[in-house]
Amino acid sequence: MFSDQQRDVIRAYCNGESIAVNSVAGSGKTTTAVGAVNNAGKTAAADTLSVAFNKRNADDLAARMPAGVTSKTMNSLGNTAWKNHLGKWPKLEINKLWTLLKNYKHYTELADEEVAVDVVKLTKLARHAGITSGYGGLAEPDREKWLDLADEHDIDEAANLLPHAAWLLRESCIAAFQGLIDFDDQIYMPVMYRSEEHTSELQSH
Repeated sequence: MFSDQQRDVIRAYCNGESIAVNSVAGSGKTTTAVGAVNNAGKTAAADTLSVAFNKRNADDLAARMPAGVTSKTMNSLGNTAWKNHLGKWPKLEINKLWTLLKNYKHYTELADEEVAVDVVKLTKLARHAGITSGYGGLAEPDREKWLDLADEHDIDEAANLLPHAAWLLRESCIAAFQGLIDFDDQIYMPVMYRSEEHTSELQSH
């Protein structure tokens, strides 16, 4: 049923080794993962978390994995982690960045110059790249890294837009601590604010 390579993966998993499998789509990665958990026994299943990129794949994993395995998307896992951090379920607002930006004192001039779209794009890129916001004990944003991202994505006049994007990134983090998040926050916030020292810093403000 399994190839030699698949058996090697299953054996390594059952031996408690840390492994990574890099293979093309349709090569049997999910089948191998299910086989590994099945061969590891019921105790292992209860301690296993399977994570998929999208809900369809997560549902497929849930249907195929043995009882006791938890299957989630990356966003669902992050959302639960942030809920545990806050002590309550956050509210999801897809257009959160635009809502915040429209309350910004410089929004009218940004909108008039048709650069508000680029400010939002810069903020999203910062979160995808793990650029810190300067809020809650984190370092101030890495300006050079941010400018490099802007260059990669053909954003003009990025140097002039960074102060506005930095404001938006910080306000987005503040809103997330108040319980308002979007999809990017589900991964960015629990990753960036995972340590107790940041929680203590926020509680002192």
